[in-house]
Amino acid sequence: MRVVFELKRGEEPEVVLNNLFKYTQLQQGSGIIMLAIVNGQPRELGLIEYLKLSSTTASMSCVGARSTLLRRRASASTSCSASRRRCCALTKSSP
Repeated sequence: MRVVFELKRGEEPEVVLNNLFKYTQLQQGSGIIMLAIVNGQPRELGLIEYLKLSSTTASMSCVGARSTLLRRRASASTSCSASRRRCCALTKSSP
């Protein structure tokens, strides 16, 4: 799991991180046993396997949905930047 903290201007990241470690349970870990029945047999799964198998009734797994979303964002970003380049080229070439 990834947690992102956006700090205000002027805050020291090291001080904030040290306070998080000091006053919270951020540094403690907890064990999770992800036991699932796969093809009629009980199995311990890793996180990636669990995410892939967790949505067997849905058309797409969590990992598949996320990768599709990232591909769409990347292609949209590429097409936007290409259209911006064309607009800039047109404005520079006009007198």
